[in-house]
Amino acid sequence: RGPLLVEEREQREGSLEEAWRAELPSPGRAHTPAPMILAIAALLTFVDERGAPNASRAIYEATLETVRDGIATSDLGGHASTTEFTDAVIEKVKAKLDIWASL
Repeated sequence: RGPLLVEEREQREGSLEEAWRAELPSPGRAHTPAPMILAIAALLTFVDERGAPNASRAIYEATLETVRDGIATSDLGGHASTTEFTDAVIEKVKAKLDIWASL
């Protein structure tokens, strides 16, 4: 295993740590799904299964696109509920995976 693989692993571990720290509750802060959803996407990069890389990419892209489209929870400057945000991400993930499977 060369230096590139070590560096890549360190970056992945950093992503998981950042997502975890962002999700830790603090006084006066609403609970938000985005960091945990992104942590799941990062975690999937460690899974050695055929569909894991596509699932990871779909989750990551869908989360960012949902915020870009104006559906965001209060911690991200929006007014969507946790359920509204999560449902929007799930719909985008499903659509991406369906499209990619047809290619």
